Amino acid sequence: EHWQVVFSAVVSLGLIGEKSAMGTLVETLDSEVELVVQSAITALSQIDEPAAIEPVLRFADHPDVMMRARVCTALGNMAADGTAMAALRRLEQDPEPAVADCARRAILNKTVKF
Repeated sequence: EHWQVVFSAVVSLGLIGEKSAMGTLVETLDSEVELVVQSAITALSQIDEPAAIEPVLRFADHPDVMMRARVCTALGNMAADGTAMAALRRLEQDPEPAVADCARRAILNKTVKF
């Protein structure tokens, strides 16, 4: 299947972490396959680029619980940023306990460094 090739490429781009892949990953966020979109969100969090935060935030209000949880995890892995922290504070109030817990863990990840 075509989506499986795209999924594999997105995962690989995230693991490589090259900033030049950001445009391709942002385009992949428009995929109709949620697994591909979730993978692109994760891959963007693996690139050390503050500009990757805004595209990820598009999914903070997604109706799917897993998508919102993926956003929390991604934001927690990204560089400390006021916009990301504000989104995590809002997601901490999510009515779905799994999302709220994920946001709390991401906030803790951002504030406690050993």
